[in-house]
Amino acid sequence: MVSATTTDRDFYAVRPELVLRSADVFSISSSMLEKGAKKLHSRAVAIHAGKEAGQWGRHQRPVIQQYCDYTQTSGSAFLLPWQELVEHQSRYDGREGISTRTGNKPLSTVVRLAVNADALRRARDMTGLSIEAFAEANQMPPLFLAAIESGNWPDVAESTASMIAMSLDMPVSELFAQMGNAANSPADKGRSNLNTFAFGAAITIALGAAGYVVLQQDEPERTPVLVGCWQWSNDMRIVVSENKIANNGYGTGPWIATEENQFGIEWPDWTAKVTLSPDGQTLRSLDMFGVESSAARVQGDPNDFVGIWQWENGGAVNIAPEGQMTLAFYSGRWSKQGQDYQIAWPIHDEIVVATDGNSLSGQNQFGTFTATRDFDCREISLDEQD
Repeated sequence: MVSATTTDRDFYAVRPELVLRSADVFSISSSMLEKGAKKLHSRAVAIHAGKEAGQWGRHQRPVIQQYCDYTQTSGSAFLLPWQELVEHQSRYDGREGISTRTGNKPLSTVVRLAVNADALRRARDMTGLSIEAFAEANQMPPLFLAAIESGNWPDVAESTASMIAMSLDMPVSELFAQMGNAANSPADKGRSNLNTFAFGAAITIALGAAGYVVLQQDEPERTPVLVGCWQWSNDMRIVVSENKIANNGYGTGPWIATEENQFGIEWPDWTAKVTLSPDGQTLRSLDMFGVESSAARVQGDPNDFVGIWQWENGGAVNIAPEGQMTLAFYSGRWSKQGQDYQIAWPIHDEIVVATDGNSLSGQNQFGTFTATRDFDCREISLDEQD
């Protein structure tokens, strides 16, 4: 996932097909590339040809951005967004690439959405914008947007989809669709076809993060293999009790069984205090766990919080009047608190417990996570992890 807590040292799952597609669209050849960009391209070619094991390249953001520097063309100053080379989070298996080099963590991913090319083309035609003017409005390369409209770039990063929909003043859902899950991803099998988004620094730290849970009305009777204590991959300890309550030390939420060895937890909202800069063009947020993040204004009156904000993680959040806010398919709330503001997003975990019952993987709208069972299990108080 892309979150405000990712750094230049984090490694991302780069999908080889996206690299080769970009090389085709922007006429990039290996002989043009240098250093990290050349290595990224060469590995994508090798994996795609079956000459190298694995399904994804493993690269840090500066290297991905180095490659994207080669997507600038004459007549346009804009580069391919680096997120456009990164795999959709629920199609990454959560295992490949984990090593001491990556800090023994899974590779980071983004949320991607499927493009409705016909709807997008019709929407742009209705505005009368040329592809060049459309590119200027989105600050993206014309060749990239032309590839999207022609169907040659069938899925895009959620941040890209949000910017395009906002530039056309249309809902994301009318131009893009949620992507299905890959069958080889252990955290995906049997999930609802809902996407997640990359936003929320603290959620990643506090809850591990990933996926969106649909709490079903008719809960099947399942062996409660989720019950017990778990050590989350973010060093948080979670206690799941038989009375259908999960406790992370900061709050409690109900859990349900959705299918065999699959569960959902609905946690209390993630909240953050937001402070605007004096010129109203940037903001800083401090969340409930003390984690800071920032965003830059894309659109709106600098004297008002309402508008479009580009978070440092790539997510474009639309702050609407009347206390509503959205990011792609997801909705949250905001309120004014004195001179500052408070934002709140719901948190839903979707979890798959391994067949041996000793580990799990999962996701929520902020990213993916893993956990191992802690056999020294005991109850925790809500202030124990402070």
